[in-house]
Amino acid sequence: MPAQFSNVTISPPSAIFVEANKSENLDNFKLASVSMEQQHLSKNQKRRQNKKQREINIANKSSISTESNVALEIKLLAEQSITATLNFDRLKAGPRKSVIIKDGQRMASNDEFFLICPKNKLCLYDAQGKEQLNIKRDFNVSDICWSTYLKKFLILSDSDLYSLDLTRSTPLMIEISGFGRDMDECTCYDNIFMVISDFGGEVIEVWDMNMSWKSIRRYESPISREEDQGISSIRFSSSGMYLGVTLTEPFIEKAYFQLCNWQDMKVLQIVEQPFYEGYCNHYMLALPNDEFLVYKYSEKQIFFFNSNGQLKQRFQYSKRICSTALLMNDKNCLVIQTSRPDELHFYDL
Repeated sequence: MPAQFSNVTISPPSAIFVEANKSENLDNFKLASVSMEQQHLSKNQKRRQNKKQREINIANKSSISTESNVALEIKLLAEQSITATLNFDRLKAGPRKSVIIKDGQRMASNDEFFLICPKNKLCLYDAQGKEQLNIKRDFNVSDICWSTYLKKFLILSDSDLYSLDLTRSTPLMIEISGFGRDMDECTCYDNIFMVISDFGGEVIEVWDMNMSWKSIRRYESPISREEDQGISSIRFSSSGMYLGVTLTEPFIEKAYFQLCNWQDMKVLQIVEQPFYEGYCNHYMLALPNDEFLVYKYSEKQIFFFNSNGQLKQRFQYSKRICSTALLMNDKNCLVIQTSRPDELHFYDL
């Protein structure tokens, strides 16, 4: 009797069986097929085929290398173009426009407007020096920053944080009511907001804007700063990798610029600065390529620091400086707010 087969699955020959989800078997099958074909080729045919394959491999490697080099060159050119457009030597020629502004102190910008805070007001100016918004305020302004994450200006008062939303019919609103202490300086990058306490910045608080303004971290002395030091200002670098910090040590009459890791406040670089009496000394403006512009309130000197936290240039301005802001557009408009005379000076860098 013939053999009886039940519940038996007959598979194709293993030499040509390929599972669709196993690329390794597929590669082995391809190699086996090529090997079988080569058995029927003459020596000259095999040499020509091997030579052709080598040429293809070399061409592929060259293509990958060329693409990598092109990508690197594009990146370098982009970085160079950003740096090249900021020509601070143009400050020597005088501003292209000046606007009188009374009792203005802090200032910030987005990619369209400058937010100025003269007494009891909040004003928006465009890059041409024309006022676009003027609203009243009944709170003190300690600092301002622009949040690209929220698309709002964040305005720090003594113990509250306000926002200015240009898309709302009522643009001004409170984001945080009552920090529990007077706060002095702030900065933000992506969803992270950092703020320091008044009277020397003994406390640095880190807030997450993605979690309905949740406080996620807190640094105190000696991590925030060393004893007898006072923090003047903090600013995230343009990429968010670093935190620029200016501080003073009045008892030994020293002032410093520091480059820190914002996630643990570890100091990466420190440079001594000219000392001026009191805690409130140097303030900062973040520049492209993780660089910083540092200046002393109501003084004339400007210092430029590179992404390594090293001093690369200093400049003597013609007037006393109160605040600075940079609007990155096709002309890269820098505004310097001065004291005596109280003016906004507009420059195209």
